[in-house]
Amino acid sequence: MHRFRILTLLRAFLPLLFVLGTLIAPALPASAATQVQQEAQVTRSLVVMGRAEREADYHLLYDLMLPEARMEIPRTAFINWWPTVSPAAPADVISIQEISFSDMTYALTGTDFGNVATVSFTYTDVNGESVDRQVQLAEVGGVWRWMPDVTPDEVPGIRAQAGYTVQYTTAYSTELYQQLDMFWAQIFSDWGLEYRSPVDMIGVRVPIDKTGCGPITKQDIREMFAYYCTRDETIYYNPDARDSVIENIGQAAWDMVIAHEWGHHIQNISGMYVTKSPEIFGGNYSIEHELQADCLSGIFIQEAVASGHFDTRSLREISGMIDLAGDEVGTNWSDITAHGTVDQRRQSFYTGFDDGLRGCYLQRPSK
Repeated sequence: MHRFRILTLLRAFLPLLFVLGTLIAPALPASAATQVQQEAQVTRSLVVMGRAEREADYHLLYDLMLPEARMEIPRTAFINWWPTVSPAAPADVISIQEISFSDMTYALTGTDFGNVATVSFTYTDVNGESVDRQVQLAEVGGVWRWMPDVTPDEVPGIRAQAGYTVQYTTAYSTELYQQLDMFWAQIFSDWGLEYRSPVDMIGVRVPIDKTGCGPITKQDIREMFAYYCTRDETIYYNPDARDSVIENIGQAAWDMVIAHEWGHHIQNISGMYVTKSPEIFGGNYSIEHELQADCLSGIFIQEAVASGHFDTRSLREISGMIDLAGDEVGTNWSDITAHGTVDQRRQSFYTGFDDGLRGCYLQRPSK
């Protein structure tokens, strides 16, 4: 009874308290309020950066970087280069001394940015020494991204450090499959996780009586492009569909299809799965699973572009493939075959392209 009366009284007085609070604490001017909000957002980005440095999670640090800087510095180069030039990581919290905002031209890309945050901060590093640092961040897509202090002349030397350090031998002979295999093997190794390759990649021209996911019929072959079977960890594809995609759209369009299926393999060995009722059985809806695989393909394609394996024409081909890959109008989002609309699939792909592993919700497990 007493609890009910207290809640009733609070509800009665809340409107009055709100009015009094408004009168007592007048609002900040719009410009001042905006700057306070921006400073808070910049601070949050720096806190995440500091944690990534402290935990030596260079993949996360790379994903927090300005997207156009990531296009100049491949992930596989950054992972090897940054630990050799970065200051010692903070042992704990950082202390921000000053945040100022100004327009600037970014030296690495020549892009003009408005409202760049320049942050001066200090911390005690892991060696017990006091460190003074300064970093610049620009807001892109509502997120403040750090801008590495690099000039174009330094880029060739950084790119020369690209390469895989993981002790893993791929069984694939095709260059694209080798790159996909080693790319993900490196990430899993850096996170201290076990990686295994897809068991096989099989072109299907005639029906197969038995696979881990059941038989493949003539009808299946006519309707399929490619799919990943979780039970035998194999990618099956239609060679005629592959040839048609390459001929009519381009090689990169088919490469994106394979990168998507490889994304399903990454989901599988990471313990992700599809169910019709995730609220009851856990897992993901099919459409969530498919869109995340699009996102994971974007991570690899970004690396391929930054490394020079793909170019702007390749991205046009990939865009053309996405235009053809959306669900038919009227497909229910909860349909077990749903993959997402064209807009959803495009957004998911470019989320992986721009935001990397963190954008796809695939991050190193906490220690």
